[in-house]
Amino acid sequence: MRRLNPITLALVLVIPGCFHPNFDRPCGPNGECPGGMTCTERVCEMGAAMPGDAGGLPDVPTDTPGDAPPIEASTDAPPLADAQICFGTGIVKVCLASAPTGDLTSLAGTIDTTNSPQCAQLASGGDFCVIAATTITLQTALRAIGTRPLVLLASDSITTNAPIDVASHRVAGVDEIGAGADPVGLCVAGAAPQTANGSSGGGAGGSFTGAGGNGGAGSDLNFNAKGGAGGVVGGANIIVTQLRGGCPGQQGAAGAAVDAGAVGHGGGAIFLLAGSSITVQETINASGEGGGGGVANVSGGGGGGAGGLIGFDAPSVIVNGVIIANGGAGGEGSREGTGAGSIGGDGGEATTASAATGGQDIQFGGNGGSGSGGAAAGSGSSGGLGTAGAGRGAGGGGGGGAGYVVAPQSASFPGGASPTPTIQAP
Repeated sequence: MRRLNPITLALVLVIPGCFHPNFDRPCGPNGECPGGMTCTERVCEMGAAMPGDAGGLPDVPTDTPGDAPPIEASTDAPPLADAQICFGTGIVKVCLASAPTGDLTSLAGTIDTTNSPQCAQLASGGDFCVIAATTITLQTALRAIGTRPLVLLASDSITTNAPIDVASHRVAGVDEIGAGADPVGLCVAGAAPQTANGSSGGGAGGSFTGAGGNGGAGSDLNFNAKGGAGGVVGGANIIVTQLRGGCPGQQGAAGAAVDAGAVGHGGGAIFLLAGSSITVQETINASGEGGGGGVANVSGGGGGGAGGLIGFDAPSVIVNGVIIANGGAGGEGSREGTGAGSIGGDGGEATTASAATGGQDIQFGGNGGSGSGGAAAGSGSSGGLGTAGAGRGAGGGGGGGAGYVVAPQSASFPGGASPTPTIQAP
């Protein structure tokens, strides 16, 4: 064994630090060192890097079995927070392009969800109009129409101190269709009403979770000359997996289209989604429109529209206002002749939790069927048969079926709801 002479040993003992004069200064994450120094084995040293050093880091074999995995230096910063901020645990899950901000207190006037500039930009989630803020405290009445359902989203809380209306209405003979009503591709058409021997049947009511009522048949001319058959309802959709409105009823049959009872459009759709709480102090209405009465010449009444959808998603949901997603009632069939005495009455619309009443203004015309009311997935009533006497009458339209109310298990509804709320699956 080679022995160190005393001089060598003294040098070793006196200057042990000349190999690492800055031993306590480690290299930066990418081999950075102060000027005049280089990184060797992760420590800053004076002088040039040794051959084989790469960025001041030692070579490490990468392909030899049994060797340690390669050491990689990285200066990547932690990933930035995702700009898509997502909300929702139930049938509505949306991701916004940016976080909600501000406190919203008013959405004055009528919002058209088809193209309103108030609708937030979505990264994903569905074809909805989402109005987003940190908190929403609604102090003025909100009306929403258009092709897309409405979503009110608050990262903190929602409080409604004014009514919200996404129902469909007939105002002075003009239809106002609620936001997201009559969803394309989701409504099953039943058999249309018919005209026979100068008498027509009423249209069937629209369906959603509850089936609409069938239309009534027109009165017979005699035993061998039957009147037109009433419309037959399309199928209901008990399992709801998306935010959508109710389906329309059928138009009544008629010898001339201008005489037919008008379609009742389905109710619209609205969903309230909040990070902490939802408190509802006023009515939210998503009911279907009533069917129109037959206009003249023994024409059938129109079927009422099905109720729409009202949904809630938050850790705390308290609903003191009345929640309505009932079907509209059917229109009454008209009788022979023209003029005021021949026109059937329009079907009613639900403004409370009670079922809307069918049209019943004249003799001989079949009464319209009532809309749904009360039970979850409740059905509309069938339209009445036209009768004969001094004149003949057409069949009444069927009432619209129930819409859908959905909320978390913890939600309470002291103000009442129709139909009965369905508990949202966790």
